[in-house]
Amino acid sequence: MRRFPGFALGEWRRYCIAVFGVALVWAAVMAASQSKAQQSAPQIAAPSQPITLSSIDLSLAGKIGFNNPSYANLIPGAGPGDLGPGGLSERFTAPDGKPITIAIGAPRIDSTYDVPPIQSDEDPSVYFANAIAEAGPHKTIRFPRGGVYDFPAATCERLGAHLKINAAQDVVIDGNGSVLNFSSPCPGVAFLNPVRVAFKNFTIDWPKLQIASLGTIVDAGGDGPRRFTYGVQLDREYVSSAMPQSYKSINAWDAAQGFWSLRHPDHEVGYSPRQPLSATGGAENVQSWTARFVKGERVIVRHYTTEGDAIDIYHGQDVSLDNVTIYTSPGFGIAVLQGSSGLAISNCKVTRAPGRPISTAADALHITNSGGDILIENNVFAYQGRSMVPV
Repeated sequence: MRRFPGFALGEWRRYCIAVFGVALVWAAVMAASQSKAQQSAPQIAAPSQPITLSSIDLSLAGKIGFNNPSYANLIPGAGPGDLGPGGLSERFTAPDGKPITIAIGAPRIDSTYDVPPIQSDEDPSVYFANAIAEAGPHKTIRFPRGGVYDFPAATCERLGAHLKINAAQDVVIDGNGSVLNFSSPCPGVAFLNPVRVAFKNFTIDWPKLQIASLGTIVDAGGDGPRRFTYGVQLDREYVSSAMPQSYKSINAWDAAQGFWSLRHPDHEVGYSPRQPLSATGGAENVQSWTARFVKGERVIVRHYTTEGDAIDIYHGQDVSLDNVTIYTSPGFGIAVLQGSSGLAISNCKVTRAPGRPISTAADALHITNSGGDILIENNVFAYQGRSMVPV
């Protein structure tokens, strides 16, 4: 799936996706809104009637899915049930005309717990974990307004993270404008088995981790096919002692537009294991197989691709993210994993910070093995290193 630099999900007021299984997706587009990414998509007038495959071409409605059954048959169309105060429910029409309901329960809250300020020598990961544990369920856990938290290096073992939140239930975690600055190429926030949890008003960043660099092809060779080679040199501003001395991906870059080249989408190579870089930011005689770079071509080099997501949700049930800004991560922006169901992502941004070529190293939002009931509305996903919203 190709990237879409600067595409704003906020161009649509409602973009609802119901998912059952690995690749079960239905989307409904309702009235258009006015949200913009750094490079906005064209404005499109909202249709007077819901658009379905039947309305486009009647023959398409019977040709959906594996062996042609309609995936809508697997999506329950029943009512939402008891979602609690503030629960979300959306209705739309699947391409075969079946009415679908998206239902996401809200946390059951009875009071607010105001977290005291962090101590000068306190580890932010301990501070946040203790605050959530001390507050207990049925609370809005509100952190001090505008706090900036610099997390130390984290271990990168499986399910490791800078901030791990285990089995939270019926809580609203309100960052109140907090900034979480992570440091290691590991996940930022990991929710394990959350039930009816809201996470809102946070900014997430890795301000000192060099996710990607720009450079130039200084040599091109090989006689193809699958035998092309190149040499690359990173721009001087990206070469420092903090620069990772390896990379995992190289792509053509449109210097005039400030994003991936749409003229040369085939100029793309990934490496596993990593391709080494010299201390001066160069690499010579690197194999690019079928990708034929040209001497003088501008490229983006990604040092990370899937090392750590900004937010991971494992086995989640009724989780909402609201007003969360992600400037970068060494992996996905938001990853919904391992059978999670009931997810609302609203008013969030995944976009690059000033002076950076990209936002996240990989997908802005990545959903896999979902149990369904997914609502994505009024968001901006832009400049991510790979796909926008693969499901």
